[in-house]
Amino acid sequence: MAQKVVIFDLGNVLINFNHDLIFESLSQSIGKSSDEVRNFFVRNNLWIDWDKGLVSSTHVFNRFKEWSECSLIQSDFNQCICDIFSPNYETFEMSKKLKGFGHRLVLLSNTNASHFEWITSKYNILEHFDKLLLSFEVGLIKPDPRIFQLTLDVVNCVPEDCFFIDDLVDNVEAAKLLGIRSHQFNGIKSLSKVLADQHLIIGE
Repeated sequence: MAQKVVIFDLGNVLINFNHDLIFESLSQSIGKSSDEVRNFFVRNNLWIDWDKGLVSSTHVFNRFKEWSECSLIQSDFNQCICDIFSPNYETFEMSKKLKGFGHRLVLLSNTNASHFEWITSKYNILEHFDKLLLSFEVGLIKPDPRIFQLTLDVVNCVPEDCFFIDDLVDNVEAAKLLGIRSHQFNGIKSLSKVLADQHLIIGE
């Protein structure tokens, strides 16, 4: 079996999460509706800037506290925005199987420093990965084609020798435009079939 590069998304592939839980948790802490909290982040472009590493967690907290006029302290804010993750052990085991077949594993994630530090402090799911490309470190987010090209450059691989797994269709389609074989993740059963069809695993 020829060695390939398998590129994994993090959120809702290796780690389960839902942004709505953040908005609900914050809304309960400050007495505003979850829609108001969501609109605050969207209106100020804070989440995108945070994921791009353009603003710090402290900056986001200060903007939120100023807007909400709440007495929330930063540690409680961090708890609200981070305590939303749980590992997808089926996908984690599949990543280990792919590694066992000799493939290189790459993480390509839109995330911020607070989320990534929380996840890696709680769950040991990335130690077998060869490269980690994180949006807040590289200043780009999916589906920007530049982040996919950067990934190819970093791993020194042609698109035809890569396979990308992400839960969002826009990211999958952007990768395909660069010639990267891609799969929209919606469960381990369909992923297993696609990986077998692509001759990335055997015995499924």
